[in-house]
Amino acid sequence: MACIGKQKTASGIRFYVQLSPGENYNRPKIALGRVSRKEAGTARTNIENLIASKKTGAVIASTTQKWLSGIPDSLRDRLEKLELADPRIGKERYTAKQWTENYISMRENDKTTKADTIRKLENVARRLSAFFKTEKLDEISVYDAKMFKGYLLGTVGLSENTARKHISISRQFFNAAIDKRLITENPFKGQPVTIRPNETRFFFITPEMAQKVLEACPDAQYGG
Repeated sequence: MACIGKQKTASGIRFYVQLSPGENYNRPKIALGRVSRKEAGTARTNIENLIASKKTGAVIASTTQKWLSGIPDSLRDRLEKLELADPRIGKERYTAKQWTENYISMRENDKTTKADTIRKLENVARRLSAFFKTEKLDEISVYDAKMFKGYLLGTVGLSENTARKHISISRQFFNAAIDKRLITENPFKGQPVTIRPNETRFFFITPEMAQKVLEACPDAQYGG
């Protein structure tokens, strides 16, 4: 029987299912990503159903078929590699570079997107492509997305607010990929994108300063 294991990572606890020797001699681990213990239990049950179906040739239970159709691409790819699930036919898979180019082209063709917006999209797309290189969209995890922000702050040398703007646009790219059903989750979801005020630009006005300004204002013009 397969067992559930957990691993502590920089972004939290991650669960996996490890097959028993009777199910697979090599006892491979199947990473489940960011799921709860209950969801990990559901995954184990369905993976065992897939193993049983493969051994006996029985029809896969409808509940397992439904579960299989809704899992992340990265998990589905792993199951296909272990020959526990049939390969998907005609599944489109894009790298970050391919997808961002596709999305920007679509925005250019709609004739409503301003040139400045296109420039910003291209700027972020270039950095996504440089960081993720040949990785497919469905292979990019929440942890990877956080590492991308670290790359922006460290290697590229952006300020916190500029990095947040990049994350916001990255989220936009990946939301569009969800709409096209290329991926099921946005790895950039949850990262802060609100622009923080720059306190170095703050200037405190004392009551005395305010009074001097009022005294310098022409009474008729300012209602005095």
